[in-house]
Amino acid sequence: MKRATLWSLAAIRTDDWSGRDELVIHVSSDGSWQIPIRKSALRGQVVVLYQTYTFRDTLTIALIEEDWNDTVLDAMSDLNGRANDFLGAVSISSTSQQFAQTSFFNMRRAAYVLSYTVENVFELSASVGRSGVNHPTDILALKERLHELGFDWLALNESMDADTIQTIKLFQSIINGRQSVQGDGRVDVPGPSYAWLRASNAPHWQVMPAGSPNQGFHNYELTDTTDHYDYGTDWLATTIQNIGLEYYRTYLTNHSGAALLSINDVSLARGGLTSQHAGHQTGLCCDIRLPHTDGTSGQITWSNSRYDREAMRAMLVAVRNQPLWRLTYFNDPQLIAEGLCTNLPAHDNHAHFEIRTPQRID
Repeated sequence: MKRATLWSLAAIRTDDWSGRDELVIHVSSDGSWQIPIRKSALRGQVVVLYQTYTFRDTLTIALIEEDWNDTVLDAMSDLNGRANDFLGAVSISSTSQQFAQTSFFNMRRAAYVLSYTVENVFELSASVGRSGVNHPTDILALKERLHELGFDWLALNESMDADTIQTIKLFQSIINGRQSVQGDGRVDVPGPSYAWLRASNAPHWQVMPAGSPNQGFHNYELTDTTDHYDYGTDWLATTIQNIGLEYYRTYLTNHSGAALLSINDVSLARGGLTSQHAGHQTGLCCDIRLPHTDGTSGQITWSNSRYDREAMRAMLVAVRNQPLWRLTYFNDPQLIAEGLCTNLPAHDNHAHFEIRTPQRID
């Protein structure tokens, strides 16, 4: 479903008009005429109308002149036979421009659709997924919503399948802040998964940002063709970008030869199990390669003489300052003593940080 917010202006073109009639905005969703949501009697004045309409493919806004003695239903049922009273129509679809100025007018009165915006609205009538009610239209609506959020490997049809259930589990794991894919694979209505799918800050699945010197970081993983841990949530992408900017501002500006923050593994293209990590399944964690004193990064441990502890300290401070930061694993005993990280086996040659789920915004 989609939602259009319409701003329109209607005006009588002569002040001496009798005022017996009124201009009525009628709404048609996908070609089926509906009872007007809003109408306004006009007596030589200008009126701004504001209304929100829900539709699937195309919304038609029509303006007709209606006699005070006629009922709305009569005017609608007789619309095609009242050519003199039909002032015009405009259709809005999800691909329409975000601004339009369309006029309906005759000799004495006028109305203008000033502007409109179109946004997607996600609604389910019942549960979808494993052991769900699975109405076909709900299945398609869920898949369309997941596509919008970047989980775009699902076939857009009305059939429930294993890929959709697995993707629901991935989504459930993300919103619960897990590092491995779990969940019942069903979106209940109402329920937390449904609420998050409708939230304005619902997680998006995407390729992690590339970075640049001016952004303070470089995404090494994108250049590494030996594996494909390139994907994660937009929550993590934003966090990485903010870490890079803080590191640039607080350290690189005064240490021009220091290494950029070099990020490595996140998650696979569809999330889920990996051959190299116990976690890294849900796009909520990221690895950092160790900086060298010569400005390069990677393939050393914290005990190597080329390791740049000062740069690493600045990186981990920037990591900890992020609002969604949850934890950091890295085995440098000095930085552990400073409270910047925690020891974990196999983390001598890189740091690993995780983020938590933000507060949902409905």
